[in-house]
Amino acid sequence: MKIAYIDTETTGLSPEKHGIVQLACLIVEDHKIIDEIDILLDPFSYKENCACDDKALEINGRTIEEIEHFPNADDQLEKFLDFLSPYTQEANTLQIAGYNVDFDIKFIKDWFKLSDTTFGDYFNHETLDVLSLVRHAEYFRAIKLERHRLINVCEHYNIFLDAHNALNDIKATLKVHRRLKIELSMWSEDNFQNIISVSLFGYGFEINYIGHNSENGENKDKYELFGGWGKRLNPYITFGINYRLITFVLLLNRK
Repeated sequence: MKIAYIDTETTGLSPEKHGIVQLACLIVEDHKIIDEIDILLDPFSYKENCACDDKALEINGRTIEEIEHFPNADDQLEKFLDFLSPYTQEANTLQIAGYNVDFDIKFIKDWFKLSDTTFGDYFNHETLDVLSLVRHAEYFRAIKLERHRLINVCEHYNIFLDAHNALNDIKATLKVHRRLKIELSMWSEDNFQNIISVSLFGYGFEINYIGHNSENGENKDKYELFGGWGKRLNPYITFGINYRLITFVLLLNRK
């Protein structure tokens, strides 16, 4: 399946008030880039009274005078749609991926209003958010980060990133996704257990699998019960005590 990894640079955070100044897209199949496009566009040419936040311009390294000389947004949209067309033939649409990709999708949908086509003509409803995968990996203790910004994740994996350029950011996002797939796969095969959330009689708790080690030839698993204590009875059952609640909890084993 082909996936469109997309990143945008904008004049601010609101798709209603701000506009796109740069968009980069990678067409990826089997984690390999088979095509790419990098577009600059003038947001003032498609958004009347487009706002520009000083902080956003500083982050992007752009000036209003520079942006005003970027190509017309209508022409660049046509260029982008021509780029996508070979990959969306015969009613096929692309899955869209990115880092906090919902942000980019909102801006792209607003830009697409210039065309007779819609966002759904090119992209399906399935999104792949690499930021969500990062949080998922941290939740299951596969990685540990102080912050979840792309640059922090890249530093964790020693991936070089010249940040806040759409093409650089999306190529780094793809590399992070590749590393996460390996990391989560290894974690799953070696010592991964689901976190199970249980709610009985309106009282909820979670059991976290936090480690596996071998002492004197005996395999031992450690658990952390949020708000209480848990002890493994066999490969599938943990006995949990959570304040006033005593119950048995079925653990799903993904090994």
